[in-house]
Amino acid sequence: MYIDKTKVSKLINELIEYNNMKESSKTFYMQRINIFFDEFMNTEQYKNTRLDAITYDIVNRFLSERFNGKESEKMNYYNALKSFFHFAYVTNECIDVMTQVDKPIIQRKEHKYLCDEDIEKVKDYIFSEDKINIRLIFGLLIFSGLSRKYINSITNSSFIYNRGVYDLRLWEDKENMEVILPLKMELQLLIYEYLRTNPVEKGLSKLSCYGENEISTVVSNKIKEITGRKYKLTDLGNTFIKMSLKKGNYIWEVGKLTLQSTETIEKHLDENESLYIRQKAILNSF
Repeated sequence: MYIDKTKVSKLINELIEYNNMKESSKTFYMQRINIFFDEFMNTEQYKNTRLDAITYDIVNRFLSERFNGKESEKMNYYNALKSFFHFAYVTNECIDVMTQVDKPIIQRKEHKYLCDEDIEKVKDYIFSEDKINIRLIFGLLIFSGLSRKYINSITNSSFIYNRGVYDLRLWEDKENMEVILPLKMELQLLIYEYLRTNPVEKGLSKLSCYGENEISTVVSNKIKEITGRKYKLTDLGNTFIKMSLKKGNYIWEVGKLTLQSTETIEKHLDENESLYIRQKAILNSF
């Protein structure tokens, strides 16, 4: 067993308690930190190396040898170890190891967006004679930017009539709270049509009859039929985010509207565009 495993386990528990981690976060950190100490540091070469003697070179070696070519998982381990060693450092248990550890470089996947012509084709489809459920799903994807998880959670009781328009009521998982989202006017007639055929008085009815994986396939196939081009379900939401950000640097607001993190929203802005929008916001502020 690694010589300082007892101390490491104690620090992991204190780290979790200090940050008041949820169960999913506990698993993320505990598994990865323990693998580093139980497997890598438990080898003949390192098992007698005290916690305060671990160097950045040892961590670099672990990350490069174990995750060669697997940059996403390497980043997960880097983040877990960074949290652990920083906590150990501020509690005077080791040196500040991670300051010299090589941070993995993740190649950002380029987002795909619908072109203007295809956006118009999708809008035309939404107001076609096809089944109302699938048309409303498309409408919510292109006009709200919500992910498939939220789309699949919508029922006829999710729509709330408020001051002459329909809002959308959803349960936000990260904040563990109910949220009420405003909806674009283009969706109002669709919602009215959907509720006329699926009234709440006749019982609860889900908007989507598909599982999360199935709805992605259904939407991809339908959008290929509509536009003649290949798109994914997420491309519709990405398009909404991109179009919304063109109106100004409202990253926080768009995040709250789509129930996504500001970090996720920021990925839809390139540096030059983001700078230009910020500069315009400053000039228009007085």
